[in-house]
Amino acid sequence: MTKLIKVIFLSVFLLSFASAKDFKNLDIQKIGSDVLSSYERVKVVMPIILSSAEGATKDTIFGGKLYWSRDWKPLSSQKLSEVKKTMSLMLQKQRKRDKALKRKGRKGVRHFSSAVGFLQINKKTLVSHMEKCGMSVNTVFTQEVQERLMMSIFMEIGLKKYILGKISRKSFILRLSRRWASLPNPRTGKSYHGQPTNISLKKLNLLFDIAKLP
Repeated sequence: MTKLIKVIFLSVFLLSFASAKDFKNLDIQKIGSDVLSSYERVKVVMPIILSSAEGATKDTIFGGKLYWSRDWKPLSSQKLSEVKKTMSLMLQKQRKRDKALKRKGRKGVRHFSSAVGFLQINKKTLVSHMEKCGMSVNTVFTQEVQERLMMSIFMEIGLKKYILGKISRKSFILRLSRRWASLPNPRTGKSYHGQPTNISLKKLNLLFDIAKLP
């Protein structure tokens, strides 16, 4: 594929998300240039890939409106202390719904989750990485904060080794797919956890190529 076609493809794919307010400051021309380091390219491209794969934004909660409360503020304007409370309330609502369904002789809730934001990060992971990032309970759960948490998770699963060439792209994507069920397993092209994927392995590799990632 020629460089021009790659740039056009990247522009069309990313602009579909860049039009959203979460990515309004995205500078597409810099992604595949030498202006950004590999770490910076990852930080720019991966939020969009994960947002697309998860079908989520910075304010998304697992289950959508089903587990939403009128009393809750948008996630991206909540302090981390409030986000953790929101997560607990989500799980409470899920357990309550599970019991109600079973009383009616129906199948209960298939999957309990406290996942929030474009990362769909759960409470246990949030608590662990907010400490690693030096965030306090008063830190607001903005898009930028979610991206910092994302990079912290990436470092935990081997981003540094990947950038330095100590592990392959396939190995790094495999580690990503184990953490995010919506990303394809590079060995099979399907979800590692048997869930639907919203981005193909071919497209994921192409985006890595365009962003000049190893």
